[in-house]
Formats: sequence, C-alpha cells, structure tokens
Amino acid sequence: MLKTFGLVGGLFFLSLLPASVSAADPPAEAKAILDDGIKALGGGEKLAKLPATTFNSEGFLTFVGLRIESTSTWTVQYPDKYRYDGKIKVNESTGSNLKIGNGDKGWNQSNNDVVTAIEEDQLAMLSQDTRAVHLAHLLVPLTDKKYQLSTLGELKIDNRPALGLKIVLKNQPDLDLYFDKETHLPVRVSFACKEATGYDPVPHVISFGGYKEADGCKHFTQIKLFRQDKQILEMNLSNVKRQEKAEANLFEKP
Repeated sequence: MLKTFGLVGGLFFLSLLPASVSAADPPAEAKAILDDGIKALGGGEKLAKLPATTFNSEGFLTFVGLRIESTSTWTVQYPDKYRYDGKIKVNESTGSNLKIGNGDKGWNQSNNDVVTAIEEDQLAMLSQDTRAVHLAHLLVPLTDKKYQLSTLGELKIDNRPALGLKIVLKNQPDLDLYFDKETHLPVRVSFACKEATGYDPVPHVISFGGYKEADGCKHFTQIKLFRQDKQILEMNLSNVKRQEKAEANLFEKP
C-alpha cells in the first residue's frame, strides 16, 4: 500500500461555495486588498526576491479511509516546482516517499524503490494545488496585468471577518483568495480542482494560519486541506527559510 501512496505531495488542496462577483466592483478596491496583503507579508520587494522556500512539516493525510502520518522536508519554488521528501506511517507500517514536480513533469519514489512518473491526472491536480498555494504564499505575481481581479465581499472565516478576491487567469481554475480583514494576511484559497479526466471538478479549500516571520517575511505555519466538506490533510510547518533560488537539481528526476 505504501508504494501506491501518492497524495502526500498534495501540500496542496474546499468546501465553501464561492461568493458571487459583482460587476460594479471597482478595480481599485481589489487592488487595495491585494496591496494590503503584500504589505502584510513583508512587502513586494522582499517577496519578489525570495520565490523559493524550504521547510519541515509534520501532519497527516486521510486517504482511502486510512490516516497517513508524515514527517517531511519540502522545497518549493514559484511558479511550478516542488519537492517532498518524507517518512510516512500507516498503522504499524512505515516507509518513505519522494515526490518531485517540475512544470509538466513529475516523479514518485517509495521506499527507495524504482522511480516512476506521476500519472498525468494526479500531476495536473498537484499542479493546480501548487499554483494556488504559491500565489497565496507570494501574492506579488498577482500584480501582473494578465490576472483579472475583482472583489468577493466579506465573510467570516474562523469567526473573523475576511475580504475576498476573485482571481481569473485564462486556461487556469478561478481562485477565491481571502484575507483576514484586520491583519490582511491570506487565510484561505479555494477553487474547483480538476482531479481526473472525464469527471467534474471537485471543490478544494486550503486554509492558512499560525503566521510567523521568516527572513523578513510572514509565512503561514499551519495548512489544512478540505475536499468536498471533509478535511483530508493537516500540516504544521517549522524551520521555514525563504531563498532567492533553490538548487536546480532538487527538481530533476532522481
């Protein structure tokens, strides 16, 4: 079973219906929400210079009715690179899992066994989740004019008011990104994730919390993933370090 384990790499991953977008919302209001978020994370100049991040994590994933515990090391780099190197435990069984994503290519290796390519549908799903987390983590790429931004209004997240942005980019899932109204930090991103060819997209919600400072920037240290109203993943992050660039060989086929 451990050899078939594939979803741990889904740091990336909703259960709330997106709020409606008002055509009357002025672009200036959406820009102000984004600008406040960028400032809260550390400022555009710092964020733009540090698109790569490494961290350790501990947590669990629920998969096909099993609780999979994981202790891992991650390296991620905007826009589409990630490396997960973890130790996993299912009941009394233990093992290892290495998962690498690099654009339209990805590889998986369990228990130091044969390296296999990540299946196309799973790679596409992980790419969508990776994109959502990257954008919430950096925000600066959203200042590019290729993104269409509009406001989603206010709602309560964990009993705190939050302001939302609708993020639209051609050929990508629309994202609903919410910011805590007081701290301006990103607290949740949601989107309709295409998990498999021939099936309708499934709601994914990723929540962020426990912000701490890392290299002059704020970074979440808690991640939860919800899929169709059910929490399937929780991660606690430590030793977060932002970098200008990760070593390229980390994202190559092992």
